[in-house]
Amino acid sequence: MPNKGAKGTYHKQPAAVGEGVQLTPAGSSVNTQLSTDYNFIHIHTDADIHIAFGAAAPTAVADHTCLWIKANTPYIFPYDPGHYIAAIGTATVNIHYMV
Repeated sequence: MPNKGAKGTYHKQPAAVGEGVQLTPAGSSVNTQLSTDYNFIHIHTDADIHIAFGAAAPTAVADHTCLWIKANTPYIFPYDPGHYIAAIGTATVNIHYMV
């Protein structure tokens, strides 16, 4: 019988302290280019937001076309090094790089 361990869990090691960025959208879309040194990011926010990833500075919008991120819930995403992340909402978005 195959191993039916936990699904949806993925553990990565955090990068060095201070390796990350912070976005404060304050109700409008803001974006930043992600590091070319890592392949995963950990995102945590203090309020619900919408995010978008893209190769050329995307604009996040508060609808179904962007990912909805729930407040106080950690998320880990793979990303293409050098791509951008955009966020919209009223949260402070803490983004930490993972190795």
